Amino acid sequence: MAISGVLGTVGNWQYAQAIIVEPRDRNAQVLVRVCVWASLITSAIALLIALAVVTVLSDSLEFNAAHPWLLLLPVSTFLMGCSDALSAMANRKKQYRLMAVARVSSTIVTVATSIGIGISTGETYGLFIALFAGYLVNFGVLLRGYFLWSDRPESVPLKRALAMFRKYRRFATYTTPAAFVGNFTMQLPIYCLGAMGAMQSVGLFNRGRQLLSMPISLLGGSIAQVFQQKTSVQYRENGNCRQIFKKTLVGLLLAGVLPTITLLVLGPWLFAWFLGPNWSGAGEIARILAPMLLLRLVCSPLTTVFYIVGAQREDLFLTIATSLLTGFLVWLPYFLGLSSLWVIVGFAVGYSVAYITYILRAYHHAGKGYVPEIA
Repeated sequence: MAISGVLGTVGNWQYAQAIIVEPRDRNAQVLVRVCVWASLITSAIALLIALAVVTVLSDSLEFNAAHPWLLLLPVSTFLMGCSDALSAMANRKKQYRLMAVARVSSTIVTVATSIGIGISTGETYGLFIALFAGYLVNFGVLLRGYFLWSDRPESVPLKRALAMFRKYRRFATYTTPAAFVGNFTMQLPIYCLGAMGAMQSVGLFNRGRQLLSMPISLLGGSIAQVFQQKTSVQYRENGNCRQIFKKTLVGLLLAGVLPTITLLVLGPWLFAWFLGPNWSGAGEIARILAPMLLLRLVCSPLTTVFYIVGAQREDLFLTIATSLLTGFLVWLPYFLGLSSLWVIVGFAVGYSVAYITYILRAYHHAGKGYVPEIA
Protein backbone atom coordinates (compact mmCIF):
# COMPACT_ATOMS: atom_id res chain seq x y z
CA MET A 1 0.00 0.00 0.00
CA ALA A 2 2.92 2.33 0.74
CA ILE A 3 4.45 1.56 -2.67
CA SER A 4 1.09 2.16 -4.34
CA GLY A 5 0.80 5.59 -2.73
CA VAL A 6 4.26 6.63 -3.92
CA LEU A 7 3.88 5.44 -7.53
CA GLY A 8 0.31 6.68 -7.89
CA THR A 9 1.23 10.21 -6.93
CA VAL A 10 3.74 10.49 -9.80
CA GLY A 11 1.65 8.46 -12.23
CA ASN A 12 0.93 11.27 -14.70
CA TRP A 13 4.33 12.95 -14.16
CA GLN A 14 2.53 15.85 -12.45
CA TYR A 15 1.13 17.15 -15.76
CA ALA A 16 -2.20 17.34 -13.95
CA GLN A 17 -0.87 20.47 -12.24
CA ALA A 18 -0.36 22.06 -15.67
CA ILE A 19 -4.07 21.63 -16.45
CA ILE A 20 -4.85 24.35 -13.90
CA VAL A 21 -2.05 26.67 -15.03
CA GLU A 22 -2.68 26.51 -18.80
CA PRO A 23 -4.60 29.64 -19.95
CA ARG A 24 -6.51 28.01 -22.85
CA ASP A 25 -9.22 25.39 -22.31
CA ARG A 26 -8.42 23.51 -25.51
CA ASN A 27 -4.80 23.05 -24.48
CA ALA A 28 -5.95 21.91 -21.04
CA GLN A 29 -7.98 19.19 -22.75
CA VAL A 30 -4.86 18.11 -24.60
CA LEU A 31 -3.02 17.90 -21.29
CA VAL A 32 -5.64 15.44 -20.04
CA ARG A 33 -4.61 13.10 -22.86
CA VAL A 34 -0.94 13.69 -22.02
CA CYS A 35 -1.70 12.62 -18.45
CA VAL A 36 -3.36 9.42 -19.65
CA TRP A 37 -0.37 8.52 -21.83
CA ALA A 38 2.08 9.31 -19.04
CA SER A 39 0.04 7.18 -16.63
CA LEU A 40 0.17 4.26 -19.05
CA ILE A 41 3.96 4.50 -19.25
CA THR A 42 4.27 4.70 -15.46
CA SER A 43 1.93 1.71 -15.11
CA ALA A 44 4.19 -0.34 -17.36
CA ILE A 45 7.16 0.60 -15.17
CA ALA A 46 5.12 -0.31 -12.07
CA LEU A 47 4.44 -3.75 -13.56
CA LEU A 48 8.17 -4.33 -14.08
CA ILE A 49 8.86 -3.25 -10.49
CA ALA A 50 6.15 -5.58 -9.14
CA LEU A 51 7.46 -8.54 -11.16
CA ALA A 52 11.01 -7.86 -9.98
CA VAL A 53 9.97 -7.67 -6.32
CA VAL A 54 7.87 -10.83 -6.54
CA THR A 55 10.77 -12.67 -8.20
CA VAL A 56 13.33 -11.54 -5.63
CA LEU A 57 11.07 -12.31 -2.67
CA SER A 58 9.55 -15.50 -4.07
CA ASP A 59 11.09 -17.62 -1.28
CA SER A 60 10.16 -15.25 1.55
CA LEU A 61 7.27 -16.55 3.62
CA GLU A 62 6.89 -13.12 5.21
CA PHE A 63 5.99 -11.51 1.87
CA ASN A 64 3.97 -14.32 0.30
CA ALA A 65 0.65 -12.74 1.26
CA ALA A 66 1.59 -9.48 -0.46
CA HIS A 67 2.66 -11.02 -3.79
CA PRO A 68 -0.77 -11.01 -5.53
CA TRP A 69 -1.44 -7.42 -4.49
CA LEU A 70 1.91 -6.19 -5.78
CA LEU A 71 0.86 -7.32 -9.24
CA LEU A 72 -2.03 -4.84 -9.07
CA LEU A 73 0.39 -1.90 -8.75
CA PRO A 74 -0.03 -1.01 -12.46
CA VAL A 75 -3.80 -0.75 -11.97
CA SER A 76 -3.58 1.53 -8.95
CA THR A 77 -0.89 3.64 -10.63
CA PHE A 78 -3.00 4.17 -13.75
CA LEU A 79 -6.20 4.91 -11.82
CA MET A 80 -4.53 7.47 -9.57
CA GLY A 81 -2.72 9.17 -12.45
CA CYS A 82 -5.89 9.52 -14.51
CA SER A 83 -8.01 10.52 -11.51
CA ASP A 84 -5.63 13.38 -10.72
CA ALA A 85 -5.94 14.65 -14.30
CA LEU A 86 -9.75 14.41 -14.29
CA SER A 87 -9.90 16.13 -10.90
CA ALA A 88 -7.69 18.96 -12.18
CA MET A 89 -9.97 19.43 -15.19
CA ALA A 90 -13.04 19.44 -12.93
CA ASN A 91 -11.31 22.05 -10.78
CA ARG A 92 -10.59 24.17 -13.82
CA LYS A 93 -14.28 24.03 -14.77
CA LYS A 94 -15.32 24.76 -11.15
CA GLN A 95 -17.09 21.42 -10.84
CA TYR A 96 -16.60 21.44 -7.07
CA ARG A 97 -19.66 19.35 -6.34
CA LEU A 98 -18.39 16.56 -8.57
CA MET A 99 -14.97 16.68 -6.90
CA ALA A 100 -16.55 16.54 -3.45
CA VAL A 101 -18.78 13.59 -4.40
CA ALA A 102 -15.78 11.69 -5.81
CA ARG A 103 -13.63 12.30 -2.73
CA VAL A 104 -16.33 11.54 -0.16
CA SER A 105 -17.60 8.45 -2.05
CA SER A 106 -14.08 7.08 -2.30
CA THR A 107 -13.46 7.61 1.41
CA ILE A 108 -16.74 6.01 2.46
CA VAL A 109 -16.19 2.98 0.23
CA THR A 110 -12.61 2.51 1.43
CA VAL A 111 -13.50 2.68 5.12
CA ALA A 112 -16.71 0.65 4.84
CA THR A 113 -15.04 -2.09 2.77
CA SER A 114 -12.04 -2.47 5.07
CA ILE A 115 -14.18 -2.57 8.21
CA GLY A 116 -16.81 -4.84 6.64
CA ILE A 117 -14.32 -7.43 5.39
CA GLY A 118 -12.33 -7.20 8.61
CA ILE A 119 -15.38 -7.92 10.77
CA SER A 120 -16.75 -10.69 8.55
CA THR A 121 -13.51 -12.55 7.82
CA GLY A 122 -10.84 -11.21 10.17
CA GLU A 123 -8.39 -11.24 7.26
CA THR A 124 -6.01 -8.43 6.35
CA TYR A 125 -6.75 -8.64 2.62
CA GLY A 126 -9.76 -6.42 3.29
CA LEU A 127 -7.35 -3.48 3.51
CA PHE A 128 -6.07 -4.15 0.00
CA ILE A 129 -9.51 -4.69 -1.49
CA ALA A 130 -10.71 -1.49 0.17
CA LEU A 131 -7.76 0.45 -1.25
CA PHE A 132 -8.50 -0.57 -4.83
CA ALA A 133 -12.25 -0.15 -4.36
CA GLY A 134 -11.63 3.45 -3.29
CA TYR A 135 -9.43 4.07 -6.34
CA LEU A 136 -12.09 2.66 -8.68
CA VAL A 137 -14.94 4.67 -7.17
CA ASN A 138 -12.96 7.92 -7.30
CA PHE A 139 -11.97 7.30 -10.92
CA GLY A 140 -15.48 6.21 -11.94
CA VAL A 141 -17.22 9.27 -10.49
CA LEU A 142 -14.71 11.69 -12.04
CA LEU A 143 -14.79 9.96 -15.44
CA ARG A 144 -18.58 9.98 -15.58
CA GLY A 145 -18.62 13.68 -14.75
CA TYR A 146 -15.94 14.37 -17.35
CA PHE A 147 -18.03 12.78 -20.12
CA LEU A 148 -21.12 14.70 -19.02
CA TRP A 149 -19.77 18.28 -18.99
CA SER A 150 -16.46 18.29 -20.79
CA ASP A 151 -16.12 19.76 -24.29
CA ARG A 152 -13.29 17.33 -25.03
CA PRO A 153 -11.95 17.10 -28.62
CA GLU A 154 -12.65 14.01 -30.68
CA SER A 155 -8.96 13.53 -31.40
CA VAL A 156 -5.69 15.10 -30.34
CA PRO A 157 -2.93 15.46 -32.94
CA LEU A 158 0.32 13.96 -31.73
CA LYS A 159 2.18 17.14 -32.68
CA ARG A 160 -0.02 19.23 -30.40
CA ALA A 161 0.27 16.79 -27.53
CA LEU A 162 4.06 16.83 -27.82
CA ALA A 163 3.98 20.63 -27.84
CA MET A 164 2.10 20.62 -24.52
CA PHE A 165 4.46 17.97 -23.22
CA ARG A 166 7.45 20.21 -23.96
CA LYS A 167 5.81 23.43 -22.78
CA TYR A 168 5.21 22.05 -19.29
CA ARG A 169 8.20 19.75 -19.08
CA ARG A 170 9.20 21.41 -15.80
CA PHE A 171 6.43 19.44 -14.11
CA ALA A 172 7.96 16.19 -15.32
CA THR A 173 11.55 17.30 -14.75
CA TYR A 174 11.20 18.88 -11.32
CA THR A 175 7.75 18.35 -9.80
CA THR A 176 7.61 14.59 -10.44
CA PRO A 177 10.90 13.84 -8.64
CA ALA A 178 9.83 16.20 -5.86
CA ALA A 179 6.51 14.37 -5.45
CA PHE A 180 8.26 10.99 -5.51
CA VAL A 181 10.83 12.02 -2.90
CA GLY A 182 8.16 13.63 -0.74
CA ASN A 183 5.90 10.59 -0.76
CA PHE A 184 8.80 8.23 -0.15
CA THR A 185 9.85 10.35 2.85
CA MET A 186 6.30 10.19 4.17
CA GLN A 187 6.68 6.39 4.41
CA LEU A 188 10.07 6.46 6.18
CA PRO A 189 8.70 5.72 9.68
CA ILE A 190 7.12 2.53 8.32
CA TYR A 191 10.43 1.34 6.89
CA CYS A 192 12.41 2.36 9.98
CA LEU A 193 9.99 0.81 12.47
CA GLY A 194 9.95 -2.33 10.35
CA ALA A 195 13.76 -2.46 10.49
CA MET A 196 13.51 -2.14 14.29
CA GLY A 197 11.10 -5.07 14.38
CA ALA A 198 8.51 -2.82 16.04
CA MET A 199 5.60 -4.11 13.97
CA GLN A 200 3.04 -3.14 16.61
CA SER A 201 4.28 0.44 16.36
CA VAL A 202 3.88 0.26 12.58
CA GLY A 203 0.22 -0.62 13.04
CA LEU A 204 -0.33 2.08 15.64
CA PHE A 205 1.44 4.69 13.51
CA ASN A 206 -0.53 3.76 10.40
CA ARG A 207 -3.86 3.81 12.20
CA GLY A 208 -3.16 7.06 14.01
CA ARG A 209 -1.92 8.84 10.92
CA GLN A 210 -4.71 7.45 8.75
CA LEU A 211 -7.51 8.60 11.05
CA LEU A 212 -5.98 12.04 11.47
CA SER A 213 -5.02 12.48 7.82
CA MET A 214 -8.46 11.61 6.48
CA PRO A 215 -10.24 14.81 7.56
CA ILE A 216 -7.12 16.85 6.82
CA SER A 217 -6.92 15.41 3.31
CA LEU A 218 -10.61 16.04 2.69
CA LEU A 219 -10.53 19.62 3.96
CA GLY A 220 -7.05 20.57 2.79
CA GLY A 221 -7.44 18.90 -0.59
CA SER A 222 -10.76 20.62 -1.26
CA ILE A 223 -9.42 24.02 -0.25
CA ALA A 224 -6.26 23.44 -2.31
CA GLN A 225 -8.30 22.83 -5.45
CA VAL A 226 -10.32 26.03 -5.05
CA PHE A 227 -7.27 28.02 -3.94
CA GLN A 228 -5.19 26.88 -6.91
CA GLN A 229 -7.91 27.74 -9.42
CA LYS A 230 -8.58 31.23 -8.02
CA THR A 231 -4.94 32.01 -7.36
CA SER A 232 -3.95 30.98 -10.87
CA VAL A 233 -6.43 33.46 -12.35
CA GLN A 234 -5.47 36.23 -9.92
CA TYR A 235 -1.75 35.80 -10.50
CA ARG A 236 -2.16 35.82 -14.30
CA GLU A 237 -4.13 39.07 -14.07
CA ASN A 238 -1.88 41.17 -11.80
CA GLY A 239 1.13 39.08 -10.72
CA ASN A 240 0.10 39.16 -7.05
CA CYS A 241 -1.97 36.70 -5.04
CA ARG A 242 -0.93 37.58 -1.49
CA GLN A 243 -4.41 38.73 -0.49
CA ILE A 244 -6.03 35.35 -1.04
CA PHE A 245 -2.88 33.71 0.36
CA LYS A 246 -3.24 35.54 3.70
CA LYS A 247 -6.97 34.84 3.96
CA THR A 248 -6.45 31.14 3.30
CA LEU A 249 -3.57 30.96 5.78
CA VAL A 250 -5.57 32.57 8.61
CA GLY A 251 -8.69 30.54 7.84
CA LEU A 252 -6.84 27.22 7.90
CA LEU A 253 -5.06 28.07 11.15
CA LEU A 254 -8.34 28.95 12.84
CA ALA A 255 -9.97 25.77 11.53
CA GLY A 256 -7.16 23.54 12.77
CA VAL A 257 -6.20 25.01 16.16
CA LEU A 258 -9.07 23.54 18.23
CA PRO A 259 -8.74 19.94 16.89
CA THR A 260 -4.98 20.15 17.46
CA ILE A 261 -5.37 21.25 21.08
CA THR A 262 -7.95 18.49 21.60
CA LEU A 263 -5.54 15.85 20.33
CA LEU A 264 -2.69 17.19 22.46
CA VAL A 265 -4.81 16.96 25.59
CA LEU A 266 -7.14 13.99 24.95
CA GLY A 267 -5.48 11.99 22.14
CA PRO A 268 -4.92 8.66 23.96
CA TRP A 269 -8.32 8.79 25.64
CA LEU A 270 -10.15 9.53 22.37
CA PHE A 271 -8.51 6.64 20.53
CA ALA A 272 -9.16 4.24 23.41
CA TRP A 273 -12.80 5.34 23.53
CA PHE A 274 -13.44 5.01 19.78
CA LEU A 275 -11.26 2.00 18.93
CA GLY A 276 -10.82 0.23 22.26
CA PRO A 277 -8.09 0.19 24.93
CA ASN A 278 -5.61 -1.61 22.67
CA TRP A 279 -5.41 1.51 20.49
CA SER A 280 -4.49 4.05 23.16
CA GLY A 281 -0.91 3.85 21.80
CA ALA A 282 -2.18 5.26 18.50
CA GLY A 283 -3.51 8.19 20.51
CA GLU A 284 -0.03 8.80 21.94
CA ILE A 285 1.34 8.87 18.40
CA ALA A 286 -1.50 11.17 17.32
CA ARG A 287 -0.54 13.55 20.12
CA ILE A 288 3.01 13.72 18.74
CA LEU A 289 1.81 14.22 15.16
CA ALA A 290 -0.87 16.83 15.95
CA PRO A 291 1.23 20.03 15.54
CA MET A 292 2.80 18.67 12.36
CA LEU A 293 -0.61 17.85 10.91
CA LEU A 294 -1.85 21.36 11.66
CA LEU A 295 1.07 22.74 9.66
CA ARG A 296 0.27 20.24 6.90
CA LEU A 297 -3.33 21.44 6.77
CA VAL A 298 -2.08 25.00 6.30
CA CYS A 299 0.77 24.18 3.95
CA SER A 300 -0.95 21.80 1.54
CA PRO A 301 -3.12 24.36 -0.30
CA LEU A 302 -0.65 27.25 -0.11
CA THR A 303 2.24 25.44 -1.77
CA THR A 304 0.32 25.22 -5.04
CA VAL A 305 1.72 28.74 -5.54
CA PHE A 306 4.97 27.05 -6.60
CA TYR A 307 3.20 25.50 -9.61
CA ILE A 308 1.40 28.71 -10.54
CA VAL A 309 4.53 30.88 -10.65
CA GLY A 310 6.72 28.21 -12.24
CA ALA A 311 9.07 27.68 -9.28
CA GLN A 312 9.32 23.92 -9.76
CA ARG A 313 13.11 23.90 -9.54
CA GLU A 314 13.05 25.45 -6.07
CA ASP A 315 10.28 23.05 -5.08
CA LEU A 316 12.53 20.10 -5.95
CA PHE A 317 15.48 21.60 -4.06
CA LEU A 318 13.39 22.24 -0.94
CA THR A 319 11.88 18.75 -1.09
CA ILE A 320 15.28 17.07 -1.28
CA ALA A 321 16.74 19.24 1.50
CA THR A 322 13.82 18.76 3.92
CA SER A 323 13.57 15.04 3.08
CA LEU A 324 17.23 14.55 3.95
CA LEU A 325 16.63 16.32 7.26
CA THR A 326 13.54 14.21 7.99
CA GLY A 327 15.31 11.01 7.00
CA PHE A 328 18.20 11.83 9.33
CA LEU A 329 15.85 12.54 12.25
CA VAL A 330 13.81 9.36 11.58
CA TRP A 331 16.77 6.98 11.35
CA LEU A 332 18.88 8.57 14.12
CA PRO A 333 16.93 6.79 16.92
CA TYR A 334 17.45 3.48 15.09
CA PHE A 335 21.24 3.87 15.12
CA LEU A 336 21.29 5.24 18.68
CA GLY A 337 19.16 2.33 19.94
CA LEU A 338 16.34 4.58 21.18
CA SER A 339 12.70 3.57 21.47
CA SER A 340 10.38 3.48 18.47
CA LEU A 341 8.52 6.55 19.78
CA TRP A 342 11.54 8.71 18.97
CA VAL A 343 11.18 7.71 15.31
CA ILE A 344 7.75 9.36 15.31
CA VAL A 345 9.14 12.43 17.08
CA GLY A 346 11.90 12.79 14.49
CA PHE A 347 9.36 12.41 11.68
CA ALA A 348 7.10 15.09 13.17
CA VAL A 349 9.94 17.56 13.76
CA GLY A 350 11.40 17.08 10.28
CA TYR A 351 8.10 17.63 8.53
CA SER A 352 7.21 20.60 10.73
CA VAL A 353 10.42 22.33 9.64
CA ALA A 354 9.60 21.46 6.01
CA TYR A 355 6.06 22.84 6.17
CA ILE A 356 7.14 26.11 7.80
CA THR A 357 9.85 26.56 5.17
CA TYR A 358 7.38 25.94 2.34
CA ILE A 359 4.83 28.39 3.74
CA LEU A 360 7.42 31.16 3.98
CA ARG A 361 8.74 30.57 0.47
CA ALA A 362 5.22 30.32 -0.99
CA TYR A 363 4.36 33.67 0.59
CA HIS A 364 7.45 35.17 -1.03
CA HIS A 365 6.44 33.90 -4.48
CA ALA A 366 2.87 35.10 -4.06
CA GLY A 367 4.01 38.74 -4.13
CA LYS A 368 4.72 41.09 -6.99
CA GLY A 369 8.04 41.19 -8.73
CA TYR A 370 8.54 37.43 -9.15
CA VAL A 371 9.26 36.39 -12.74
CA PRO A 372 7.68 33.00 -13.59
CA GLU A 373 10.04 30.35 -14.93
CA ILE A 374 7.73 29.24 -17.75
CA ALA A 375 9.31 26.65 -20.02
